Amino acid sequence: MYQLIFISLEDYESLLETTDVFFNPETMEKLELALKDEQDGRTWTRDRNGRWKKEKARLNISSRTIYRKQKQLK
Repeated sequence: MYQLIFISLEDYESLLETTDVFFNPETMEKLELALKDEQDGRTWTRDRNGRWKKEKARLNISSRTIYRKQKQLK
């Protein structure tokens, strides 16, 4: 028995991009390093004039969350 699921093309492309990231070890390593930098407060952004400034806002994503999601996809 087959089951069909309909999703928009945009959502399908987003899903493909996400799985590309999760199944690419080099990209995952870079992402985990970036998340570690963010957790340690080493985040920078450009202001309106293009100058770098230390970012104050912090994301709420952990490398543990990414690891769990990666395991779920395998």
